[in-house]
Amino acid sequence: MANNYLDYDGLALYDEKIKQVIGGKVDKDGAKVLSTNDYTTAEKNKLAGITAGAEPNQNAFSTVSVGGTALAADTKTDTLTITAGDNVTLTPTASSDSFVIAATDTTYPEATATKGGVLTDAQAVKLNGIATGATKNTASTTTPKMDGTAAVGSETAYAKGDHVHPTDTSRAPLASPTFTGTPKAPTATAGTKDTQIATTAFVDAAITSAIAGVQGISYEVVTTLPATGKAGVIYLISNSGTAPNIYDEYIWTGTAFEKIGTTDVDLSGYQPKMDAITNTQINSLFA
Repeated sequence: MANNYLDYDGLALYDEKIKQVIGGKVDKDGAKVLSTNDYTTAEKNKLAGITAGAEPNQNAFSTVSVGGTALAADTKTDTLTITAGDNVTLTPTASSDSFVIAATDTTYPEATATKGGVLTDAQAVKLNGIATGATKNTASTTTPKMDGTAAVGSETAYAKGDHVHPTDTSRAPLASPTFTGTPKAPTATAGTKDTQIATTAFVDAAITSAIAGVQGISYEVVTTLPATGKAGVIYLISNSGTAPNIYDEYIWTGTAFEKIGTTDVDLSGYQPKMDAITNTQINSLFA
C-alpha cells in the first residue's frame, strides 16, 4: 500500500470512524468507578415521593368556547350541560359516553325551471359564471368568409366549432409550402450571410472556397534532407537514439529546413499510477 493515497471520500470516512471511537469513550472520574449509580440525593428523594401506581397527567380542555363565549370549569369535577334548541334533537348514550345531534326540517327540494328550491353546487357555479345583462348566444347560419383583410366584425352570432373556411386557391400557402417539380431560385453572391434561400450552386462555391487553402500534412522518412522540400511534409531522419527516440523532425520553410523536434517521449518524470485507499480497507482497520 506504499503507493496508495487517501482521497476526500476516504478521509471523510476515516474522520467519521475516529469520531465514533472518541464518542464512545467514558472520561475517568477519580472519585467513582463506572459501576456507581451516579444520581443525586434530590433525585432519590423525588422518586421516593411518588405514590405507587401513579400515572402522568393527561391533557384536557380547561375552557370550552361556544359561539365565542368561553365556558370554564368552576370546580375540579364541574359538569358541562348541552341542551337541544329549536329543530334540534339530542340522543345521548350513557354506555358509550356519546350523543347524537339531529336537525329537523332540513330537507329542501332542488330548484327547477318551474319550481323554487335550493340551488345545487353545479347550478350555483353556472349562475356565477353568467355576466350581468348577458343574453343567449345563437349560432351563425352564414358560410365563413375566405381569409382576407383582418376585421373585428359586427355580427353577434357565434361560429360553430366544426366550421370550415373556404380555401384561397389563387395563391400558394405561405407557411411551409410543398413544392413539386424542380423549383429554382436566384443564386446569391458569394459571401452572402442572410436568410435567403441558398442554391446548390451557392453551396458548392462556398465549400470550394473554404477548402481551397487547406494544406494536408504527410511524413517522409529520408536518410538525408533533399536540396529543397515541399510544403506540408515533415521529413524524418534517423538519429543515434533508441526507440522511441529514433527520428529528428524537419520542415521546409520555403527557403531552408527547420528542425522542429524529435520523436523522443520522456516518461521519467511521470508519477506512477496510484490507487485510492478503499472504504472497505478503512473499515477493516477499525473492525
